Order: sequence, then C-alpha cells, then structure tokens
Amino acid sequence: MTFFAGPDARYAKQLEAQIAREPDRRGELLVEAGEHWHRAGATNRAIELLMEAAALGGDDAGYARVTMADVFFDLEWLPEAHAQLEALCRELPSAPGPFELAGELMEERGELQWALRMFEMALARLDEEEMELLHEPSDGLCYAHMLISARRRVRRAIGLPADDLDRSIPERPRRRND
Repeated sequence: MTFFAGPDARYAKQLEAQIAREPDRRGELLVEAGEHWHRAGATNRAIELLMEAAALGGDDAGYARVTMADVFFDLEWLPEAHAQLEALCRELPSAPGPFELAGELMEERGELQWALRMFEMALARLDEEEMELLHEPSDGLCYAHMLISARRRVRRAIGLPADDLDRSIPERPRRRND
C-alpha cells in the first residue's frame, strides 16, 4: 500500500473524517476530498470519492463530474473525461456552477465548442433575478455578466459573430497587459 503524505493528503483525510460529523454536506466534502487526493497523487482514491459523490445526484454530482473530467484529462484518459461531461449534460444539475467550471476547463484545454456549450448551459440555469442584475451598476461583477463575458470570449475565439446576448453587456476596456 502506498503512503501519501503532504498537506493535500492530510487535508483530504480531514475532509473524509468530517463527513461523519456533517452528513448533510457529504457530496461537497467528497468532491473536495477527491480534489485534494488527486493533488496528493492518490488518483485512485480521488476517483473513488468522486464516483461516490456523482452517485449522490444533485448539484454536488455535477461538481464531482467536472472534477473527475479534470482528473481524467490529467491522466490523458480523454474518452473517460468527455464521458463525465456528457453525463453532466444528461443529468442537468440545477446550479450553473458545474457548467461554468466545465466551460473554464474546456476553454483552458482549447476545446472551444465544448466550452461554449458549457457556458451556454450555465447561463440557462440563471434565474430571472440573476439576469436582472445585469441592468444594475456592478462594474461587471455580477455572475450573469461574468458568464456572458466568458461565452462571448469563446464565441470570438471560435470566430462567431456577436449576438444579442454578447451585446447585452458592455465591452471591458483592454488593459495594457492584456
């Protein structure tokens, strides 16, 4: 048996112990522990915990699937990674967060069609109240604005023309370092 040490392994063990004390946070804690086990190099343990979280369903399952996709990409298990994102799309968690993270992951990987799909799915999960915040002064800090900006950035990279949603938020001025 391999022994894993270091801050990520210690923290993962603490998170696993916390599950017994906070069973209502089981999914969230499993995902976080899985992330830390992966960072510690205990990939099998990470996948085991993430699979358990995914089986719970709900929004935590969405976060588990995105994290598993990231782990599989790190291992260069591309079909398995894409399968996790397909499962995310089939299960449709209600929260936009898993789709936002998946969009960021896929944009970082250069898989822009996937990234666009994920950002659009995140936007589709915003409620009317969150979308109304677009019309309030916020310096672009509202969640809807950030998602639309990400979507617009990916659409531009793909070469798609701006649409009404892209034009619904102002352009941010470019800084010298951009």
